[in-house]
Amino acid sequence: MSGKKNDILREAEEVAEIGERKSQLEEAAEILNRLAPEGETITKEQVEAVQRNIERIAHMVKSSEGKCKVIGVDKFYNKDWIEGEYSTPEEALEVARRLTAEAKPFATHHSVAKVYYAYDPDGNYLGGDTWVEE
Repeated sequence: MSGKKNDILREAEEVAEIGERKSQLEEAAEILNRLAPEGETITKEQVEAVQRNIERIAHMVKSSEGKCKVIGVDKFYNKDWIEGEYSTPEEALEVARRLTAEAKPFATHHSVAKVYYAYDPDGNYLGGDTWVEE
């Protein structure tokens, strides 16, 4: 196959992947809207923002020392950090919930808030985002 045909096929594959991703985001938004409180609407852009946050902190959540981590995420400034490492899931969850609750008065909406998430040593989400029911 010629180079031009390969380029066209590659571009077609990229377009198909983008279309599939867009479809997945729209489907996720539809599902979340069924679960959202009455009067609130969730857009595919919001779902995409959540996905970007997840991808951004993915490298931080696992612990090689078997500790639970609390990750801070500032949604307004797009900054993330490891707030601390804890021996038990209960301790990490308590810290994440407390810090999120303390940060709440300084944000006008959960989409621009500073939140803290607790993770077990394997990187599984434990909770902590008191803006939403866990």
